[in-house]
Amino acid sequence: MSIAIPFIALLLVGAIAAYHRLRLPVWAALSATVLVAAWMLGANGAATLVAGLLLALVAVPLLLPQIRLPFITAPLLKFYTRILPTLSETEQVALEAGTVGFEGELFSGKPDWHVLLDQPRPMLTAQEQAFLDGPVEQLCRMTNDWEITHVLADLPPEMWEFIKTNRFFGMIVPKEYGGLGFSALANHKVIQKLSSISSVVSSTVGVPNSLGPAELLMHYGTQEQKDHYLPRLANGREVPWHQDGEYWPMRPLAKPSTSTRPPALMQRRLCSKISPPITSKITSAPRPSVSALTRSLKLSRE
Repeated sequence: MSIAIPFIALLLVGAIAAYHRLRLPVWAALSATVLVAAWMLGANGAATLVAGLLLALVAVPLLLPQIRLPFITAPLLKFYTRILPTLSETEQVALEAGTVGFEGELFSGKPDWHVLLDQPRPMLTAQEQAFLDGPVEQLCRMTNDWEITHVLADLPPEMWEFIKTNRFFGMIVPKEYGGLGFSALANHKVIQKLSSISSVVSSTVGVPNSLGPAELLMHYGTQEQKDHYLPRLANGREVPWHQDGEYWPMRPLAKPSTSTRPPALMQRRLCSKISPPITSKITSAPRPSVSALTRSLKLSRE
């Protein structure tokens, strides 16, 4: 039994350190302390020595950067890079489209927290606050989540009309195109409040203002496309829907649809109407003309 004690002690210390997410030097120091204590309390000397050598064999290369970086980190990173799937054209465009903010500091391994602290505190404008206190509050009072989810399987017609009339779908659309031109903070506050009442309502409003074609239009659309589609998206004449994944060749719905079912409830019906079938999720209400726009934007870049 005294032979097994050092190894059991190492395993226990390792499990405790992993559970509490202790730093590597702390784990190594605790393990060494436990081995010394086990030897002083009568554990087998040879077993304690072997356990100590195993500890050193693992801890020393990991603790010393001049050993860890060239002999452990670099080979593992090279192996991981080889097994990663290649980026598709769509993913490459998405990666290159944005800019890097403070999150880049987090991936540096040694973030400069002063960069974050020096950022100005975002504030809502008077118009954004009035929208939260007015139309958003009214939409929350109109919402009956049980009825939407279990009775109608849809938003009531008056809710759809209210959402369109108050330009909920155009929060990120610039004012010159008839949208609200809200900031990211205002967009967040609106979705936060709506999601506290109904996830269906919040996703119905949130998807057109995040994954919808308006964002693609503003970055990649031609001026003609912007002039035509952005006002229609902002005032609800077009209700966007979004396909998550590659761009697929599509055909229009076999029969023009006037349905306004919320996002989660449209997935099965839309997939059955599109050829080839789409296996990834559909996240917003249907309008083939706006879906075709997303595909035409890709074609215009080629």
